Amino acid sequence: MAVAYNFDITQGTSLSVLMTGLDSSGATLNLNNYTISGNILPRYGASGNLVDLTLTTGVAISGLFTTSLTPAQTAALYCQRSVYNINATKTSDNSVIRLYNGYINVVPQTF
Repeated sequence: MAVAYNFDITQGTSLSVLMTGLDSSGATLNLNNYTISGNILPRYGASGNLVDLTLTTGVAISGLFTTSLTPAQTAALYCQRSVYNINATKTSDNSVIRLYNGYINVVPQTF
């Protein structure tokens, strides 16, 4: 079961969020045998990505990973509410666990 978590991002700024992968029972997921991937879509059901999320595994046995976007990536996003998802794919059998999903609200940078 995916955890719903929403982000607010200002265009042109960086994003870095420490997250924890959980399995279907809510226990911490050991990420040692998984590949983590994620993307931002304009809306649910859309076929094209707006951007791929950069996901870096921290302490894999504790399920920790960082989700990040660079200032250049956020500057390229439209000011709108988009959706995202983060998945863990098991390397041995390619089974997929949806870890997180939700909305990404992009607001313009003000000076």
